[in-house]
Amino acid sequence: MEEGKLKIKASTLMKITSTSKDIICLFSLTISFIYLMLRITMIVLTKKFDFVIFSRTLESNLWDLAWSTDIIMGIICFFAITLYFKNKVLSISIFLVTLFSISIWLFMMLGSKTIIPISDPSLNGNYAIHQYLYPTYKDTLTLKVTVYKESYPLLYKAINTTTESVSSRDDKETITLFNKAAYQISNDGKTLSYGKMSISLE
Repeated sequence: MEEGKLKIKASTLMKITSTSKDIICLFSLTISFIYLMLRITMIVLTKKFDFVIFSRTLESNLWDLAWSTDIIMGIICFFAITLYFKNKVLSISIFLVTLFSISIWLFMMLGSKTIIPISDPSLNGNYAIHQYLYPTYKDTLTLKVTVYKESYPLLYKAINTTTESVSSRDDKETITLFNKAAYQISNDGKTLSYGKMSISLE
């Protein structure tokens, strides 16, 4: 009698464990599917419509952040499919896609674009910038700034790119301010500047 009760309890426990596993797997697969749809949307927005996806709250370029998230979601999806469907072909496919994401992660991080939000009471709208500095020749450096304006929540569009060559010997102030991202906004909110370098916000 006692042995029969133990068998029933063991069977019930196995069913509960199996059900819990299935629920977790289905939840993980649902999240993975939603993420895949979001990722496809991101690709369309950035590649076809030239938007930059930027969060002012996180101060993060979400396109660059997604390359790390791809790996995490790939691992979650791999285990969920392996445990729930037990389909070797599908599991291997997801595994290979995840390996590809890992292999290109460093390359994509090296080419990542740091976006800096601009804040000032005189600004009419939300702006952000991407700045880049590289040596041209001898004591001359080239400063490049791309200005983005928020078109929709999280979606920014490039409105202006300014490139200027500056002498590191004659204009150290501009270069120092540029390196520190210590910009100034004009009173009318139409110009951003680093020392002698001016960038239009229109």
